[in-house]
Amino acid sequence: REFIQQQIALRDLQQGYEDGTISAARYVQQAEQMLNFSNLLNDQDLSNLRSGIEAAERQMASLRDEARNTLSSLQDELDRLEGNTSAVLTREQERRIADLEQQLDLARRSNDQQAVSELQESLRLAERIFEIEQQRAREADQRQQQNRAQETSTPATAAAPSVARPERRTTVDISFGGQTFGSVSGLDDNQADDLVRALERINLNTAA
Repeated sequence: REFIQQQIALRDLQQGYEDGTISAARYVQQAEQMLNFSNLLNDQDLSNLRSGIEAAERQMASLRDEARNTLSSLQDELDRLEGNTSAVLTREQERRIADLEQQLDLARRSNDQQAVSELQESLRLAERIFEIEQQRAREADQRQQQNRAQETSTPATAAAPSVARPERRTTVDISFGGQTFGSVSGLDDNQADDLVRALERINLNTAA
């Protein structure tokens, strides 16, 4: 009876992980408990459990790496937009050093002395490159900050508003035979001149 219960528990665990009702972390926890306390499972069952644990752990590690890379990429993009190049270079250097140190550890484990020597030199060069890049980045960031400060402190020269000159208007009195019959106002110079000439012609004709 206990054997059947352990078989059912194993089947439910595997099924739950495959259909997504059990998370990878939960699966690893329960599978490890089953390895330690399920004394009636056969070798094949135990082997499947170990393989499942390894697969789930790889999946969790992959998800963590993906999340870490996404966060780092977004932080790099934000720092570039804000002109913080130094922070971007620092994270790039951290990734580069971590990769080289991992390779160096593998070379030491395999007792490959030539690879160890070359990787140690690579680490030294990476540090020197980082120092140069950081110095240049600091100088570039400082120049950018100075330019922004100048743009902020220097007010834009506003164009002087154009002042419309008032248009002159003329009033012409209308008179015949020494008598004034009224006036016309609001005429510009050309209109006033035309009206005056017309009145003069009328007066001449009347006098004749």
